[in-house]
Amino acid sequence: MNHQSLQKNGITHIINWSSSAKCNSFIEIHYLCYKDIRSPTEMERRVDDLDKAVEHIALARAAGGKAMSHCWYGKNRSVTLVVAYLMKYAKLSSEEALTVVQKTRPQAEPYQNVLDAYRDRYLMG
Repeated sequence: MNHQSLQKNGITHIINWSSSAKCNSFIEIHYLCYKDIRSPTEMERRVDDLDKAVEHIALARAAGGKAMSHCWYGKNRSVTLVVAYLMKYAKLSSEEALTVVQKTRPQAEPYQNVLDAYRDRYLMG
């Protein structure tokens, strides 16, 4: 909700995984909001939504913008998305992508079962 900070950091797209965070707060930011995914099991069942979020990041970057993914603690759902993005677009394994993310977010603990399901559905074949 810090508009000044979002602008300062060039954030143009936000992916919200928190049931309590506000969405569509600033008209110039493109939001993608998932307020009903609270567990790794639910996220795994909705792996198609994870791919939509990955593509939301890709669209932001293609347009010269920056995306921010966030969830309540900033270590599970939001990180699962960033790792999935790196798996798809940087062609990294989930382990390699997590190593990259943990350089700036040491507390990162993505949902491995979700990443495995994502890999099997979107990256194999």
